[in-house]
Amino acid sequence: MKKATDILKENIKKDFNHAQSHYNLSVIYEQDGKMKEAAEEMKIYQKISGGKK
Repeated sequence: MKKATDILKENIKKDFNHAQSHYNLSVIYEQDGKMKEAAEEMKIYQKISGGKK
Protein backbone atom coordinates (compact mmCIF):
# COMPACT_ATOMS: atom_id res chain seq x y z
CA MET A 1 0.00 0.00 0.00
CA LYS A 2 2.93 2.35 0.61
CA LYS A 3 3.90 2.26 -3.05
CA ALA A 4 0.31 2.88 -4.17
CA THR A 5 0.01 5.79 -1.76
CA ASP A 6 3.27 7.28 -3.03
CA ILE A 7 2.15 6.97 -6.65
CA LEU A 8 -1.21 8.60 -5.92
CA LYS A 9 0.44 11.47 -4.04
CA GLU A 10 2.81 11.98 -6.97
CA ASN A 11 -0.16 12.04 -9.38
CA ILE A 12 -1.84 14.67 -7.21
CA LYS A 13 1.34 16.78 -7.17
CA LYS A 14 1.38 16.71 -10.97
CA ASP A 15 -2.36 17.38 -11.32
CA PHE A 16 -4.23 18.35 -8.16
CA ASN A 17 -7.54 18.10 -10.04
CA HIS A 18 -7.14 14.40 -10.86
CA ALA A 19 -10.28 13.26 -9.05
CA GLN A 20 -9.64 9.52 -9.28
CA SER A 21 -6.32 9.82 -7.47
CA HIS A 22 -8.03 11.61 -4.58
CA TYR A 23 -10.74 8.96 -4.48
CA ASN A 24 -8.25 6.09 -4.50
CA LEU A 25 -6.13 7.73 -1.82
CA SER A 26 -9.26 8.16 0.29
CA VAL A 27 -10.01 4.45 0.01
CA ILE A 28 -6.47 3.48 1.01
CA TYR A 29 -6.52 5.86 3.99
CA GLU A 30 -9.85 4.40 5.11
CA GLN A 31 -8.48 0.86 4.89
CA ASP A 32 -5.50 1.96 6.98
CA GLY A 33 -7.81 3.45 9.62
CA LYS A 34 -6.79 7.02 8.79
CA MET A 35 -10.35 8.32 8.83
CA LYS A 36 -9.52 12.04 8.98
CA GLU A 37 -7.23 11.83 5.97
CA ALA A 38 -9.76 9.65 4.13
CA ALA A 39 -12.51 12.20 4.73
CA GLU A 40 -10.30 15.06 3.53
CA GLU A 41 -9.42 13.25 0.30
CA MET A 42 -13.08 12.29 -0.29
CA LYS A 43 -14.11 15.91 0.20
CA ILE A 44 -11.58 17.00 -2.43
CA TYR A 45 -12.72 14.24 -4.76
CA GLN A 46 -16.36 15.26 -4.44
CA LYS A 47 -15.56 18.92 -5.04
CA ILE A 48 -13.53 18.15 -8.16
CA SER A 49 -15.98 15.60 -9.56
CA GLY A 50 -19.06 17.71 -8.88
CA GLY A 51 -20.38 15.49 -6.09
CA LYS A 52 -20.26 12.19 -7.97
CA LYS A 53 -19.33 9.02 -6.15
